[in-house]
Amino acid sequence: MFLAAAGRAPPEMSDDKVQRRAGIAMYAMITVLANTDRTAYGQPLGPDGLDPEWVEQLVVFTTAGLQGQVNP
Repeated sequence: MFLAAAGRAPPEMSDDKVQRRAGIAMYAMITVLANTDRTAYGQPLGPDGLDPEWVEQLVVFTTAGLQGQVNP
């Protein structure tokens, strides 16, 4: 997912910035997934696993940083 999103990064963004954002996004997502049992996340972890809609929103939010506005 991250490689696909990074591949769609704005063309004016340097490879270095894309790599940094990808690293931040991956570690942020791993941290959130490791803590899904916290009530602050709305209890997306149930007896059947993670709520698919919650996972979708996590992906959308995290990858948005890869495609976000480029700062000079």
